[in-house]
Amino acid sequence: MTRPLPIFKTGNGLAHKLLGGWSIDEVGAYQSGAPFSIGTGTDYAGVGPGGGTQYWVANGPLRVTNQYSQGGAAADSNFYFQPTTSGGTAEFTPPPAGTINPQRVRDMFYGPGSWYINSALFKEFRVTERHRFMLRWEQYDTVNHPNWRGPNTTPTSAAFGKITARSGNRDQQLALKHFF
Repeated sequence: MTRPLPIFKTGNGLAHKLLGGWSIDEVGAYQSGAPFSIGTGTDYAGVGPGGGTQYWVANGPLRVTNQYSQGGAAADSNFYFQPTTSGGTAEFTPPPAGTINPQRVRDMFYGPGSWYINSALFKEFRVTERHRFMLRWEQYDTVNHPNWRGPNTTPTSAAFGKITARSGNRDQQLALKHFF
């Protein structure tokens, strides 16, 4: 949505020519989290190479805590979801040898959502009737908000159930366009 800034809208002085006529533009998006499954490439079913992911058996409802590991450390105690039940047993176990998990667990869970806001500040400077310049300052992820990646879904990993990575660093650019 482009909006003109209300400062220095009227007048003829140098300050009005330099400081007036600026516009701001912003766009944002909010997205739900990506689905994920719990499993490994280990061939529990005995189908041989190329059997794909073998999904593990869920032993109870997934308890999402929405916590994120600090500094990407696997030893951090913050879990996005708990890998053990409240009784201390494993939340997920491999299917028995020679079988495939009968539960519907493929893409049953969702990772954290993400959002961003991008913005631009710009002004056109007319030199002649045919020539004009546009000065633009653009920011991507204006508020510098981290978006967390999906949790580790490998049950044999020390980081299982943790989110140890993020994306979303602010990027900026300054541009001068010449229209003729």
